[in-house]
Amino acid sequence: EYYAARGYFYLLDSMVREAKADFEQAQKVYPHEMLANYGLGVLAYRERDWDVALEHFQNAYYAKPERPETLYYLALTHHRKQQNAQASALMNQAEALFEQSGNNKQKRHATSWIKEFDKLAQKQLPDQT
Repeated sequence: EYYAARGYFYLLDSMVREAKADFEQAQKVYPHEMLANYGLGVLAYRERDWDVALEHFQNAYYAKPERPETLYYLALTHHRKQQNAQASALMNQAEALFEQSGNNKQKRHATSWIKEFDKLAQKQLPDQT
């Protein structure tokens, strides 16, 4: 947990190399460390490596499914992979958890994304005519 927490602070300070090293060290000690997987997911997301980001966010979700931030990023990653129906379903879960936690700012962001994902998912459906 120490390495993961320190890595997260490095991430917040934009010290990417240090953050990545600590997240990777945390995973060596405990491969299912939620914060380490979340942090590595954020780094991969920023690098536009959607598959790696998805893997890390899924691992973080399995470790602590009650964390709305993980669902939020999982949804955004599915969106980047053009999987907008999945993105909408995940963002709906994140929205509900943000509401439960009283995080109204993040809830509003999630609500906006849901509208966008639903619109895009509708466009991706095959023509029914």
